[in-house]
Formats: sequence, C-alpha cells, structure tokens
Amino acid sequence: AELNLRRRWNECLTMLAGFRYFEFNDDFLATATAPVVEEMYEIDADNQMYGFQVGGDAELVNCGGPFHIDSLVRLGVFYNNADQSTYAPALTPLIPATVDRISARADDAAFMAEIGLRGVFELSNDLSIYGGYHILWLDGIALAPDQIPVTDMLAPGSASLDTGGTLYFHGATVGLQASF
Repeated sequence: AELNLRRRWNECLTMLAGFRYFEFNDDFLATATAPVVEEMYEIDADNQMYGFQVGGDAELVNCGGPFHIDSLVRLGVFYNNADQSTYAPALTPLIPATVDRISARADDAAFMAEIGLRGVFELSNDLSIYGGYHILWLDGIALAPDQIPVTDMLAPGSASLDTGGTLYFHGATVGLQASF
C-alpha cells in the first residue's frame, strides 16, 4: 500500500513523495518421505517494511484520448520489522535437550526500487485502469534459507536474524488507480 503527494511538473511528468507499506514472507520446508511424509525442518521469515519513497510518473505516448502509455519509478528506504521462526520437530526425539522451535527478531533498514511501463485507460478524471510490466528490487530483507547458518537448534536461545537478502521480482501487472 502506498499514499503519495503528487506534483505535476509539466504536461508529461509528475513527481511524487509519500509513504509505502510492503510485506514479504518467505518459507523453507524440508520433509522426509520414508516411511511416511514427515516435516523435518521449517523456517518462516517475515518482513514488514514501511517508510518514505520518492519517484515519478512520465507520460511517454499520448494517443489523444483516454489511453496513454507511461512509465513509473519509485525508490524507497524502509524500516524493516523482520523476524524468523525455525521449527525442527525431528530433532526433539533424537536429542532430548533440544527445543523444537526457536525465533529471532530485528529492526533494520531495507531498500526498494521499482520501475515499470504501462498502458493506462482513464475511466474518469480520478479513476483509471492499467496493465503493464514491472520490475521490483528489494534489498536488506530476511529470506528463509539465509536463516539456516544463523540458527542453532542444539543450543536453545541461539537464533539470530540475517537481513542481508536481495530479491528481484518482475512480471505483468494490472491495476486500478484512484486519484484524489
């Protein structure tokens, strides 16, 4: 979710600054299949990011009617309230002194960049629909596989959190945009 203040600089360029909330959750699961399917090791990493972003929208092609092609750019620095929970039920029967669940939490900074190209159809002055292609880059996040080396199930209380992960997402998007 995002809430922005926008300023139109000229006929084709609108700059923005605002607040954005982004959540990303990642899971890792290892199972055994003999003699039955049994959960062995599970990690759940959660990132709740919110903070300030700047960016702009540029109208690239105006077809003279309600349809136009534009691009967007967003850059943001975020407060990342991240945590991880590791669950290893297979260890408890093997080593009785171990715990089967351990977790860690950290507050760090994260970075997000987004670029996109989209076709926009204006339904009214305040409402439009769009479709296009976006690329999103997240840096400084907790990923589930990255938590394996920083968590020791054999020593209770010895979990920490690795928030050094980086991800790229890309793909087609569709949406509805309301401006007021």
